[in-house]
Amino acid sequence: MHYLSTLSLIAIASFTKLVYCGVSTEDNVCMVPVEKEEIQLERYIQSVPYKTTVLCPDISKGFKCSMTKYGEKIAYRNVPKIVTIYVKQCCDGYTNASNDKCIPVCNPSCENGNCTAPNHCTCEPGYAGPSCAITCLKGFWGSSCRAKCECLHEASCDPISGICFCPPGYHGKHCEKPCNDKTWGPNCRFRCLCGNNSTCNPIDGSCKCSPGFSGSLCLEECVEVRVIPQVSMDPTVYTIVNVKMVRIATKKMVVVCVLLDFQLVIIPNFFGLFESFVNNTGRFCENKCQKGYYGINCTSKCFCYNENECDQITGECHCIGFTGKHCEQPCPKGTFGKEFVHLIALDQIARTNALAIQCHPTIGSCSCRAGYTGAGCNSLCPTSYYGENCENKCDCNLNTGSQCDPVTGQCICAAGYQGIRCDDKCPEGLFGKHCESKCNCKNGASCDHRYGVCNCTVGWRGPQCNLPCWAGYAGAGCKLCNCKNNAGCDPLTGECICRAGWTGKSCEMPCDKVRPPLMCPKNMDVGDVL
Repeated sequence: MHYLSTLSLIAIASFTKLVYCGVSTEDNVCMVPVEKEEIQLERYIQSVPYKTTVLCPDISKGFKCSMTKYGEKIAYRNVPKIVTIYVKQCCDGYTNASNDKCIPVCNPSCENGNCTAPNHCTCEPGYAGPSCAITCLKGFWGSSCRAKCECLHEASCDPISGICFCPPGYHGKHCEKPCNDKTWGPNCRFRCLCGNNSTCNPIDGSCKCSPGFSGSLCLEECVEVRVIPQVSMDPTVYTIVNVKMVRIATKKMVVVCVLLDFQLVIIPNFFGLFESFVNNTGRFCENKCQKGYYGINCTSKCFCYNENECDQITGECHCIGFTGKHCEQPCPKGTFGKEFVHLIALDQIARTNALAIQCHPTIGSCSCRAGYTGAGCNSLCPTSYYGENCENKCDCNLNTGSQCDPVTGQCICAAGYQGIRCDDKCPEGLFGKHCESKCNCKNGASCDHRYGVCNCTVGWRGPQCNLPCWAGYAGAGCKLCNCKNNAGCDPLTGECICRAGWTGKSCEMPCDKVRPPLMCPKNMDVGDVL
C-alpha cells in the first residue's frame, strides 16, 4: 500500500508543470523563463555486436561454434532538449506602450483619472471609486473625494476645488460671515435696494421699512395726520385751486379736508391742527388710498401692469423690474430693479454658460434651468434632487454608487448595476456599465459584476485566471507553500512534494532518520521539473 502511494507521489512530481515567477530587473520589466527546444550533442553508451567462438557439443565444428556477442562503446548523438531561457517582458499587470515602456493596466479602465499601478486608478479631483466613475458625495471633494468640505451653515462645496458655495445670508471662505446690512443672497452677492434706511433681509433681500415709509423697496412716504392744540376761532370756508397739500394754522382748533371741488372745509368743534395730502379719504381725510387707486378722495384707478404701483397723488407708475409708461415692458436682459439701472454680474455669468432662464427683473436673482442651482446657476442640483429649482427628489438606489440625472431625474446606474432604480446586479457572466461587457475568466473563475475582475479558483492566477500558481505557491490566491528543503508543492492542494532524501508533511525530515525506511521515498527527485 505504501509502495503505491509512493508511485502516485512520483507521478505527481513527474507530470506537474511548475512555473516560475518572473524576476523584475528594471521599471516594471521582468525576466521571464521561456521553454525552448534545442538540438544538443549527447554522450551515451552504444551496444556493439562482434563475432567470437565458444566451446559447443557440435563435433562437426570441432566443438567450436560461432557466436555473436555485444560489447559497449562511448558514442555521441544529436537529441532534442527542452531548455529554459530568460527573456525580458512586462511584468504581470503591465503592458508594452508605444514608447517601449511597460505601463500599468487597469481593468476596468480609469474614467476620470490615471492608471498608476495594476488595477489601481489615481482619480482626478472630484471623483472616486475603483475606476474613478463616482462623483464626490456632498460634503467631500478632491482626489478620490478624501478631503472633507469645511463649510459652515450646511453649505456645499465644489467637488474639485473645495470652494464653499455659501447659502443665502452668508459669505466668507467657510461661509462663516453673515451678510452686512447692504448685501443679501447666496454668498452675499446681491446689493440691497431698500431705501430710506430700511432693513434688508439677508436671505431673500426683502425690505423691512423704516417708520414713515412703505412699498416693496420702502420708497413711498407714508401720509401722517398730526393734531396740534391751538386757540379756537370761528369756522371759515376757503376755496383753493390745484391743491396738493394743505396746512392751516388757526387760533381755533379745526380740521381741514380737501373735497372734489377743491374746497377747504373747516369743521367746527374739532380741536387741533390737521395737515394732509390729497390722496386721503374719510370724513377727516384720515384714510390713505388703497393699493391701485390715487387722486382726490382716491377715486382714480391706477393703470400699471405687472403688479407695479402708482403715485397716489399723480397716478404715475413706479416701475420695478419693468419699464414703459404703464410698466408694460420687461427690463432689458441683464438688468433689474427700478428703471433697470442695476447690472448683475451673476446674470452675466449664467448667460455665458447658458444655465439660467432669466434674471428676476425685480430682485436680480437668476432663474436656473432644470438641473442647476446657485446664485449664478453654476452648480448642479445636490445629490438626490433634480429638475427646476432642484425641487424633485430622485428615486434611485444611491447606495450602489449610482447617480441621478439632475435634469430629468433618470437613474444613471453605476458599473455592475441595472434596472429603473439601479437595484439589480448584472447577470452572471456580465459586468460593467449597462452590464454590456462579457466576463473573460477561465478555469471556473467567477467575475465581479462591477468591474469584471476575475475571482480565481484554487491553483490559478492572472487577470483571466489562466495561469497556474507559481512554483512554491498553491491554493486560493496562490499562497506560499510551507515546504522545506527546496521541495515543490501541488498547485491545487499545496501538498509538499519532497526531493529525494527528505520526507514529512513539510519535507523537513531527512530519510536516514526515518524508521522503517520504506516510509521515505528513495527514487523520487523533482529537481528535473523545478
